[in-house]
Amino acid sequence: MKKRSAALLLAVLLFLSGCRHKAVELPEEQIQRPEEEEEMTDYARGAELIATAHTQEDADRIAELYGITLVRWTGHIATYHTEEDPRAVIARREDGWPALELNRIITLTDPVERPNKLGRPRFGRKR
Repeated sequence: MKKRSAALLLAVLLFLSGCRHKAVELPEEQIQRPEEEEEMTDYARGAELIATAHTQEDADRIAELYGITLVRWTGHIATYHTEEDPRAVIARREDGWPALELNRIITLTDPVERPNKLGRPRFGRKR
């Protein structure tokens, strides 16, 4: 009975290890990067800043430290709004303060073509 349970557990673990999705690396030319003068326009309006916050209380504390407004806290990510230049808020960081980042919007220029199980592209047809 123990051998059967161990074999079943091993089979389940092997099956589950093969079910993970693999990350797809995008070619650099498919990521549209803003020019320096456009950098201030590539973030989400109304939720310009993001930070890692493990709890709602952590998210509230970050908002208080930086003098910004917490918009939303979900799954350890907090988004914040500020009326100021977001880069100026980020620059206020002092030692020991959690880091803030721009809540950037990144646009793909072309869809990623990954072959399906038959080796054919998922988007469109090759002729």
